Amino acid sequence: MTSGDSKSYRPGQSVLCRVEAPEAGGYLVSLLPTGVKGFLPSQDPLDIGRQVPATFVCMNGDRALLTFAYMIGTTERVQLSTSSDSINAFAVWADSYPTNMKLRRAIDIVMPSLDGNIQTMTSNERTLDELMSHIENTKFTGCLKAQSEERLSRAAALLYDGRVVGCIYGTKSSKPEPYTTETALYLMIGDLQKAGTEIQLYSLPEEIILSMSALFLGCPIEGLGESNTPSNAIELLDQFRKRGQTGCLTLSTDGSGTISVSFVHAGTYVGSFLVEKQQFLPSAELPLELPAAYENAKLDASFLPNEMTSDSIQYGYIFNKVVENFPNVPQHLRP
Repeated sequence: MTSGDSKSYRPGQSVLCRVEAPEAGGYLVSLLPTGVKGFLPSQDPLDIGRQVPATFVCMNGDRALLTFAYMIGTTERVQLSTSSDSINAFAVWADSYPTNMKLRRAIDIVMPSLDGNIQTMTSNERTLDELMSHIENTKFTGCLKAQSEERLSRAAALLYDGRVVGCIYGTKSSKPEPYTTETALYLMIGDLQKAGTEIQLYSLPEEIILSMSALFLGCPIEGLGESNTPSNAIELLDQFRKRGQTGCLTLSTDGSGTISVSFVHAGTYVGSFLVEKQQFLPSAELPLELPAAYENAKLDASFLPNEMTSDSIQYGYIFNKVVENFPNVPQHLRP
């Protein structure tokens, strides 16, 4: 491989890189020996100049997306896969870079329909196949919600272009935090396969879905701390604007749980969702005013690497592939 050549890299490939400079959510690195520049997410401090092992995910133009983790299961699936590099790239990212999202109020943080146009149904033996076909064939972008009285559970999946880009599952059990992402998706499928589960399907703007998906599949920005002033929010929105990034800000307190979820798409602020009121407001001042309204409010943020919305990756879980794999998941994730 010659210097600057990036065409020979494949999803899941082990690489060595040099840490060049800090970036929000991680570091700018250069791959060795080619010198190709890349982004390596990291929640831990790294010394500039240090050489670290990483896993190649995909390219976006002349920049690589990498990840620290090297998952054996992912490696085997990618090596044996007949899928395209864009599908394999998402498998590497989703399996090897899980987020530690901790959100209270679980399903309530997912926005309801904006226009009131909701498809409702009750699950039966044909529902799941029909749902998958409709979502994938129409490249549906929006939200799928499920509620099971039998399991005392609620679930919500974010859908982008017919694929799942985030999922959350909560139940009235002893588990204090909701399940998220792929684990939540398997649990949700278990509910959808049972008769009597109540289902809602409704569209939401692409900008909101992609922004919120950063909570599940994006890079958390560390070191924000607690603040009762809007300074952190102002700085974050400015960072997103300068980098043209898509991301999500959440505000929470110990007493109130998650207060609001604010959406930024391609550097532009879209609006904020007030969780308790279940209300979406496009006011640009809202994320700047809210931190000052709560004592000891904690602001968290995540962003979606630009590679996720490029042609280099097929962003999201393919619904029917997850359903096909359902019999192979661990027993504790099955109803």
